[in-house]
Amino acid sequence: MGVRRMRLLRQAEGLTQKEIARRIGLPQWVYSLIESGRLKPSERQARVLEDFFREPVEKLLRLWRQK
Repeated sequence: MGVRRMRLLRQAEGLTQKEIARRIGLPQWVYSLIESGRLKPSERQARVLEDFFREPVEKLLRLWRQK
């Protein structure tokens, strides 16, 4: 089972979904749905995520294997 890269990056920084959502101006539930892959981010949300994580949104939403 894979996890989204944005989840791995968030956990590596020791941040909760709530903390990131607040920093980027999204409701926590919206961030959670995007991170889990159940909601495709809007163009504005994608730009905000790219700016925060400094990676293309396509890479952030890709599934990665956990080691």
